[in-house]
Amino acid sequence: MGKTSYYTYRLTRLFPPDDEYAATMARLCILWEDFITEATGGAATSIKEMDGHSAQWRRLYFLRRSIGTVHEIREAFRCLSALDEFREALSRQPQQDRENYVQSYRKLRKHEKQISQLRNAIGGGHVDQSAVKDGLAAVNTDTVGMLQKGEIYRDIRFKFAHPIVLEVLFKDSEEAEGDKQIEELTNFMHEAVSNALKMIEFSFRIYVRERGVTPL
Repeated sequence: MGKTSYYTYRLTRLFPPDDEYAATMARLCILWEDFITEATGGAATSIKEMDGHSAQWRRLYFLRRSIGTVHEIREAFRCLSALDEFREALSRQPQQDRENYVQSYRKLRKHEKQISQLRNAIGGGHVDQSAVKDGLAAVNTDTVGMLQKGEIYRDIRFKFAHPIVLEVLFKDSEEAEGDKQIEELTNFMHEAVSNALKMIEFSFRIYVRERGVTPL
């Protein structure tokens, strides 16, 4: 495990108000934390308080949330790239750093279409009506689902939601296979986001250096 350091910043100095560059960088920092939380929640072997439906549903939930986060990261970088101050700051970085940034951005854009489709269908808090209808149409006649009824709301679980979500996510596959399909989608998402995380960390370093922001 690597060394961890802690730095304290005055927020109004780090992110001044009425400042588009500052707001975009703050947005990227929030999205970084969102993704780390989603990735950690999805990778955990068990989280007792969240596994009342099943561990697979919890992993699927965090995966769906991360699809929306990656979509937002891409949109934030689109805004960042349009800012003159950022472009000028980037132009002053070493050539290899500039080339690495451009390459990472291209890799992030490579997944743009599929991420948007997944997000609009059932990712990032979206549950599209037509996507659900398509998923229901693909459900095998032998597929069963369970309703769990308890005396409090927390113990009422519509467990049949799980196979429906799998069909929405993997409607183009021959069979929605649960863990295997989730693992494949997770690997795809990690490939898409690994470049985004590099870009966020690099962009933040440029931001604080170019603006002369130092810790307290």
